[in-house]
Amino acid sequence: MPNIAEKQIYKDQGPDGGDVEVIPSGAQITVESGGAIDIESGAAFEIAGADISADLAAAEGLAAEFALIDGLTAEAAELNKLNGATVTVAEINVLDNILAGATIVVGAEGGGTTINVTIQFTDADGNDMATPVSCTWYLADDAAGLDPASVAHSTSPAIGADGALIQTLADLAGIIISEADGDVDIDFVEAGALTKYLVLVMPNGSLVISDAITHAP
Repeated sequence: MPNIAEKQIYKDQGPDGGDVEVIPSGAQITVESGGAIDIESGAAFEIAGADISADLAAAEGLAAEFALIDGLTAEAAELNKLNGATVTVAEINVLDNILAGATIVVGAEGGGTTINVTIQFTDADGNDMATPVSCTWYLADDAAGLDPASVAHSTSPAIGADGALIQTLADLAGIIISEADGDVDIDFVEAGALTKYLVLVMPNGSLVISDAITHAP
């Protein structure tokens, strides 16, 4: 497609009787890097005869909002589910700083009987939680968390330095509560040989499962 520099712009008469610069059919305007189209006060920017100056003004400053879309992985069909939604911004913001995941690190057995397990709770962006959060926990005999344990440690699990532990099934399950920065650590003590997996149930129902917590005899 030729640039307008390659075709002469000619004048025509506008609806108000004034001259109108006409770009011939098939030509185009190219604004090179560093250039700009300057629409002065009182002028209009029209497409197919419709003034879109107000629409352009409304879009001013939207760069930050559009930047939020960068990295979006949802497909069009998924986004179309929002069509007709009545949810408000305040309701969507309820999801801000909501527990969505956790990182569990199983420490080495110390003192021959104690294994310290640390937990860092995170939000949907993978950031550390900025407020105390809680979730259900239980011990399992398998790495998939499908076989809840029925045999407990010889000593009750206990908080090491951070967080709180509530037991609803003695030594096998309960509720775990983090510190204000989303971390917890638990000491598991066993005098004999025992292998368990710590399972955390996230608010959305997904499971976060530790590596094997293995006590040597």
